[in-house]
Amino acid sequence: MWLFTGVVIAVMAFGMSITHSFSLSDSLKIGKVVDAPNTSRLIVAVGEDNQGELGYCTYNMIRVDFEGDSAKWKYLYLDITDMDTDKIKCKIIFRTANGEEVYNKYAELRKKMNKLTLTGQKFSCINIEIIEPQNCKLSFRNIQLREKEKLFPGKKDYAVCVLVFVTYIIGTVFLYLKTAKGKTQFYSCMDALQDVYIIVGNAYLWVPKKLSAVTRSRLRTILLMLWMIVMMTAGNLKKYWSGNHYKYNLVFCLCILFLITVLMVEKRLKRINWNRQIVFCWVLMSVLMCVSEFFCMKRFPVTGYINLLVFGFFYLVWNNMEEPKLFITEIMNALKGLFVFSVVFSLLFRSYIKENGCGYAGPTWNPNIFVMFLIPVLLVFLAEIIEAVQNGKKRKGIISIWGSGICISFIWLCGSRMGKVLFFLIILFFFVYIKREILKRGQLVRAILIVAVSVTMVVPIHAALEWGVIHLPSFIGYEIEFPADALKVSEEKGAFTVHAAEDTYWFDKVVYDARVTRLLAERNLFWMGYLREMNFLGHEYMPVFWGTLRLAHNGVLTFAYMYGVLIVVPYLFMYLNSVGLSFVMLVREKKNKGHLFFVFGVFVTAFFFMIEENIEQRPFLVTIWILFYLMLGYLFPHEKKYLDLNKEIK
Repeated sequence: MWLFTGVVIAVMAFGMSITHSFSLSDSLKIGKVVDAPNTSRLIVAVGEDNQGELGYCTYNMIRVDFEGDSAKWKYLYLDITDMDTDKIKCKIIFRTANGEEVYNKYAELRKKMNKLTLTGQKFSCINIEIIEPQNCKLSFRNIQLREKEKLFPGKKDYAVCVLVFVTYIIGTVFLYLKTAKGKTQFYSCMDALQDVYIIVGNAYLWVPKKLSAVTRSRLRTILLMLWMIVMMTAGNLKKYWSGNHYKYNLVFCLCILFLITVLMVEKRLKRINWNRQIVFCWVLMSVLMCVSEFFCMKRFPVTGYINLLVFGFFYLVWNNMEEPKLFITEIMNALKGLFVFSVVFSLLFRSYIKENGCGYAGPTWNPNIFVMFLIPVLLVFLAEIIEAVQNGKKRKGIISIWGSGICISFIWLCGSRMGKVLFFLIILFFFVYIKREILKRGQLVRAILIVAVSVTMVVPIHAALEWGVIHLPSFIGYEIEFPADALKVSEEKGAFTVHAAEDTYWFDKVVYDARVTRLLAERNLFWMGYLREMNFLGHEYMPVFWGTLRLAHNGVLTFAYMYGVLIVVPYLFMYLNSVGLSFVMLVREKKNKGHLFFVFGVFVTAFFFMIEENIEQRPFLVTIWILFYLMLGYLFPHEKKYLDLNKEIK
């Protein structure tokens, strides 16, 4: 963490040196930049008949649409990666979004980075008319519009980067030695915070006297289901953040979490030993969120304060339970209950149309959102299979196998790349884990039987489910469409050109490589849009490019953009710690293997979805976000759980 913090600061200093910026709120003064979408698959083949191949454009007029992103552009960059001729002469026509011509220029293109200096007039669309030769073929790496000229680093900028990093190392080491070799009073702050939690929690000691343990457990399960289904419904109806909806959703979620916490109170609360790095990361992240909000208003305010005051209170009460794993069981039951509802709802009211080129969204507004719910459900069923094998409960094992088969089928229908990757990783780890645990007990036959039954059942389950979601909703005649539905047919779009060729910088060759762009489904363009806007203090909400607000498709970039680059360190290490600690618990613990498999699987799943999806952009909304921040507190207690207050006082 210490070294990574220095790297982040040095990299920002490097960027500030290149752009000659000294501002904490506008750290990279590069002006407005937009990359043209859908260029990586485009091959222009003028005069040839290649219409049957994906991505080919066979006309001498090529249209490049920046999707309404209009600005006073001064530079146009076109990186041509392949060309079957030395040069191409063309006429470039600059148009507004409604097709009105602003002006035009003649240009000569070559196989390099082509740069054209523009007039600074507003436009959002380009037509490129290839004049000669009459037969040619070319492909593109990247197409980009800029308000300011693209800057490249020099020796001075690299020197600044190294100097800042070395200064950081020397300064922090000196500070470490001057503060009694790092013996700071951080943990005393945690004790004070826990004392506040204890005062509030002990005020609800009457709850376990009024309600039995079974009743409180059932109520917690119902509240969890209610939380997830209400957030899913709010997202479907576009009632999550528009207008004043977010503040009502926030109050609802906080009330649910507070009620769950109160229903966890069993006895007088004690301090818990939270002396772990993951707690330090969580606290530091929350404090940096509060500091950023002090300097810059947020679209989703007080999230850092909620972490410290509400989630922290929940974690302490949970850690004081006699059986903390009971709440893990309740989370699993809530997911199963919501899954049953989702399956029935999807089969009756949500159609799947293969021809539209999109995945199946089920009871949500987006296939990626659905798969972020399905993967944790799959983990629940696999965890139950592990417990059934260990305890010899055949009936429960068969039901869980059926459930996992249905879940796998829906994951496949969603068509999410990350969902499929996680599915394969989870299944592989599951079978390796089963083999390791069962072979120790000499139960190889049972393991082979489980694998055989699982494989043979998935195929007919998938066929039946696919037939059902295609035909049943139309047969019933009441198909539901949500206002937020994101199912769109994918389109192929054109590309464009420039003059004055120069060498392509190595960074552009890597980031905008066509294979990288296709593999990431153009998420690299979103990531670059966020990276250009980084600073130390954060922003209110999302950046605007391609004419509208854009999500980051990456949790690290989301947090760095919203709360400043320094928050990357505690945020990333919090996720890495969650994966590492849950794995250690899974390997070391002799009991509750199924529960620990689920816990480890959730943290791994959250980490992978954080890398490529939007789980952090809108708090409290996505199921995997709820699960991650709920279960984070399960990892907080140190091996020595309770602190002896009397010994501390002495």
